[in-house]
Amino acid sequence: MDGTPGGAGRADIGREEAAASLAAAEGAAAKMRRKASSYAVYCAVYGTVIPVCTAAIGLGPFLLGLESALPVVFTTTAVMLGVILALVIYMVTRPVTGTWFLRAHTATMTAWGVLYGVTMIVGMTAFRGEPAWWIPMSIATALPFAATIVWILRMNRRDR
Repeated sequence: MDGTPGGAGRADIGREEAAASLAAAEGAAAKMRRKASSYAVYCAVYGTVIPVCTAAIGLGPFLLGLESALPVVFTTTAVMLGVILALVIYMVTRPVTGTWFLRAHTATMTAWGVLYGVTMIVGMTAFRGEPAWWIPMSIATALPFAATIVWILRMNRRDR
């Protein structure tokens, strides 16, 4: 007797169940890592397209010699909305969301929103067509996404 209820045969069943449970847990962890990687892709695309559009809004009318910024604003806004829609569809089709996702996404989007708001409001009122404002601030709007990508990659490495 090995001290388990049901004798020695029962211990083998317990090991098999434990092995199956561990395999299932590893499968779930792999799905979570893929989901984290999906969000890193989301952040990479968002953090690239949106700052480019931001710079286009601020510098486009100046570079194109337009008196009104509206055509550039409408065009870049349409591009941003198309990208955001595609990214939302991309994320909705991913199979698993980690418990970290809501906090990470909220923090990233809040930080981006503040930077984007400051960039647009101050830039459109005080720095129209001024590359010294629009280029660094457009890059700054990508920083929350870059920070989130770094955090996700570190989190995934630590979990392996």
